[in-house]
Amino acid sequence: MEWALLLDPFATVSLPVAEWANDGMRWLTSNYRGAFQAIKAPVKWALDLVEDGLRGTPQTVLLVIATLFAWQIVNRATALLTFCGLIVIGIIGAWDAAMTSLAVLVTAVAISTAAGIPLGILCSRVDAVWMAVRPVLDFMQTIPSFTYLVPVILLFGIGNVPGVIVTAFFATPPLVRLTNLGLREVRTDLV
Repeated sequence: MEWALLLDPFATVSLPVAEWANDGMRWLTSNYRGAFQAIKAPVKWALDLVEDGLRGTPQTVLLVIATLFAWQIVNRATALLTFCGLIVIGIIGAWDAAMTSLAVLVTAVAISTAAGIPLGILCSRVDAVWMAVRPVLDFMQTIPSFTYLVPVILLFGIGNVPGVIVTAFFATPPLVRLTNLGLREVRTDLV
């Protein structure tokens, strides 16, 4: 019997971490359902607004805007690649799915910008806030993005809203860091 314990020491000892996590999520969703729905509603409204705008715009107009944007920001080769890529997306019938993905991205960028820039400004002004926020940002950037997805789906349900929230969570830490760094590196008489 003692030899069996030496070969498999974890046979008699285990922590029920999965049960604790499940119980915690059950408690969180049952007690704070209203709070999560209150967060979900404006995100869904913004997402629907952007998605309706993209889907309501004629495909030709979006094709021309995207091509001109790529040409002005990068170069002609990128503009040609953008044009050809969007043509292929339209031909294979994935235009609506692409507009949904673009709406998720645009909404997440808006949310992360609205949260990240003010927090970065605050971090650059108050060292105590930066010292408190920095470990959280370190943790958020070391966790893979799909790790955020499971609890967010459990809290907000299935759909595009969890995708927006996870993308915003993933995009916010670099924005906070770079805003903080940029403001700290600029001379105070210029700010």
